[in-house]
Amino acid sequence: MLRFFLGYALDGTHTENMNDYKECVKMNISKDDNIDLAIIQTKDKKIPADVENPISIDGASGDVKVGDDVFITWI
Repeated sequence: MLRFFLGYALDGTHTENMNDYKECVKMNISKDDNIDLAIIQTKDKKIPADVENPISIDGASGDVKVGDDVFITWI
């Protein structure tokens, strides 16, 4: 059986195996095969203490265009 693991590590973190990552869960994904988008959430529903400026979708500037790489971590 194939298991998919979704997790994150903060910048500057040394990682060697899956135990070094904090687990996330998929909340929603695009149903359009041409749109590569997923909304994820930390499994414990907490923003790590090291994160100083979480990004909010409500505060997005709208400058993102189709084809741009986007990395939004916290919603």
